[in-house]
Amino acid sequence: MIFSKPTKNKFGITFIGEFHDFKFIHETLHKITDSEFLTEYDREWACNIHYEFRKGYEGQRELVDLDCYEYSNKYIEISFLWTQLFLYLSIVRKGFDSARISYKERIYFLFLEELIRETLNDMESGLGDEIFNLYPITLKKEYLFSFIVEVDIDFVKMSPHNSFDKNQLLKALFKLDSFSDEYKKFEEILKKRALELDTVPQALVSEVEYPKIEL
Repeated sequence: MIFSKPTKNKFGITFIGEFHDFKFIHETLHKITDSEFLTEYDREWACNIHYEFRKGYEGQRELVDLDCYEYSNKYIEISFLWTQLFLYLSIVRKGFDSARISYKERIYFLFLEELIRETLNDMESGLGDEIFNLYPITLKKEYLFSFIVEVDIDFVKMSPHNSFDKNQLLKALFKLDSFSDEYKKFEEILKKRALELDTVPQALVSEVEYPKIEL
């Protein structure tokens, strides 16, 4: 069985499950991202979500005790920042319809989506439904990593008193689309900076350092 809940500061979601749950989800996500409709770059990004589930069942993520059932067992916890999760999920979604997966695997993926939707709805009524109407996000290969870092940081920093804010999350998800005005401005700034440094914009991505975010 797998559960979900908001992270401590509500900046993300925590999945809680047993070894076999996480292993099955990892294998399902892996099969979906092998879809011929996904580019190699899409697959690189999507790997981030099934990587976490794999690390979970391999015992490299936090273990917790749950005594709310007839027996006590060790459960695994993994967490994602909301902005990152929907970026990864939007890529996986693109390959879902054409993926060669079983009925059970399709149900598991849809159940995972429903967990995410309900976790958001529990945080604020209708929020999950509203956000699920926004994705999938349209991605662009060039400069994407550094832009995502910027969006992630702004989502957390711009939320008042370091606590979750619905409007900041919606704003961040709109920004992530490579057709957004914010993305276009970012692209132009990065091109200008690259010209000044006599390099290409893609080379500047290596300068980006991902800060520690308290979810």
